[in-house]
Amino acid sequence: MKQYDNFNDLITFTRASSATYLDSDGILKTASTNIPRIEYDAEGNRLGLLVEESRTNLLTYSEDFSNSDWTKSQATFESSSTSAPDGTNTADKIIPDATNNVHLIYRVTAISSGNYTEKVFAKSGGYSKIVLREGSVTGAYATFDLTSGSIIEQGLGGSGNIKSVGNGWFSISLTYNNTGSNHGTRIYILDNNYSSGSPLLYDFQGDGTSGVYIWGAQLEAGEFATSYIPTSGSTATRSADFASIATSAFGYNNKGGSLFAEWVSSNSESQYIAELNQNNSTNYRIATYVDGTGNVDLFVNENGNIKANLDSGVDVNVGETQKVAVRFAVHDFAITADGSTAAVDTTGSPIPIPDTLDIGSGRGLSLLNGHLKSLKYYPRKLTDAQLEGLTS
Repeated sequence: MKQYDNFNDLITFTRASSATYLDSDGILKTASTNIPRIEYDAEGNRLGLLVEESRTNLLTYSEDFSNSDWTKSQATFESSSTSAPDGTNTADKIIPDATNNVHLIYRVTAISSGNYTEKVFAKSGGYSKIVLREGSVTGAYATFDLTSGSIIEQGLGGSGNIKSVGNGWFSISLTYNNTGSNHGTRIYILDNNYSSGSPLLYDFQGDGTSGVYIWGAQLEAGEFATSYIPTSGSTATRSADFASIATSAFGYNNKGGSLFAEWVSSNSESQYIAELNQNNSTNYRIATYVDGTGNVDLFVNENGNIKANLDSGVDVNVGETQKVAVRFAVHDFAITADGSTAAVDTTGSPIPIPDTLDIGSGRGLSLLNGHLKSLKYYPRKLTDAQLEGLTS
């Protein structure tokens, strides 16, 4: 039996830039180039290996809200007034002024049409209601409660998300479709009397001390938020994560086997959970993946010929832990997810002989954009009952 002392002895991992992640101590940390990120949630539970596509933060001052890039409207701020999610004393407090008005800060960015997501870390500083909005008064928005950690409302095409990152901090985000050439990343502060209705036109008079702490603003092209990319004067890009294992490292059985994965997805788009392939080719591969309609599937291609294409009957559930198990052998393919009855195909032959197991991608394409908590290879065919038991 082969034994490996650590992650890098077995797995080949590359990422051409540094990247952030939430560590087990609840602090947002930075992993250096080519160092994998094992991420945890705010309660210290291990989520697993974080695999993400490349993204760019289009906001040039993500932490310095005193910069003239950010316009303050009926609002003042206190710089470095509390500990930020990364443990440094760099979070700013946005304080509505004493006028009876709408209170916000914003930054206009030239962008093309398409889907975008803006996000910021926020924490109550006396006031606990905050709005993310794009564009003009008719633009998409979402309103958040930083006490309950909930979305109060979302509208005009906006889709909000809120997630605790510990110590009273939340990562809040807004996804929308941009149809113009300029976009305003706008952050509104509301007082505690606001309940619902018209957050973009909500007037109130600040008390001069209460506000909201903010840190780490981000604007990225895409239909979901990814990990934080810090900037300080220019845009910045986080490179994609790639992880793989040579099949020679774990004794692959060419006659057939089984794969099990436990994962959490950040999105409902096409994504690969794991793929066995030969010479990085699309014509020799065994893939478990989420298709374009959100179904968890098994796809097998040998020498350019489809040998199996099975739907588990289970859809991806964003933000939830899911399990999938597959079997592949001559005239014997199966898939089950989340305890579903195994879908079986007994017609396909032969099967590809792979040299690589890609983790959270397929040949570096359609990355998982989520966390892989567990991945197991069995050098034998598991029965339908065994597959179903693994995923229950």
